[in-house]
Amino acid sequence: MAVTIACGCSRATTSSSPATSLPCDDAQFIADQQGFGSGTMTADQLVDICGKVTRVRAARRTRSGTHGYFFVRMPSGYQIEIVANLDAMAEASTDRPPAAWPWVAAGDYVYVEGRYYYDNASRQGVDWTEDDAGRSWPHTGYVAVCNAAGTNCVKYW
Repeated sequence: MAVTIACGCSRATTSSSPATSLPCDDAQFIADQQGFGSGTMTADQLVDICGKVTRVRAARRTRSGTHGYFFVRMPSGYQIEIVANLDAMAEASTDRPPAAWPWVAAGDYVYVEGRYYYDNASRQGVDWTEDDAGRSWPHTGYVAVCNAAGTNCVKYW
């Protein structure tokens, strides 16, 4: 589902602007990443991150559906891969699927809620960015795509 949010979305890395319900906690993401890297954390984590899109990859069909991929630069400089399950997003309750992929572009500012997985230092990302949940992941997520200033967001879930 896509919903246009006319907001003054905050770029603050640890809190959300009162004008929006789009949280961002990049500091927690960096702490989680360090925990995974040091071996003190092993379970996937629910994250709320935000940042500039640096690149977008073509959609790919996998055994679990069609997915779109893009990268977001974190404050540490790390570029985290975001995975959007395009089939699941098209199943939103209003039956209004996102426009054809890609619906995000380099330079856009995004807010992402989803599952942070860390297989190893070179294979990590955020998936479960849609409104579906399952036995293996009980949380829903979203992607809010905004202009470069972080305002006038369109939320997909």
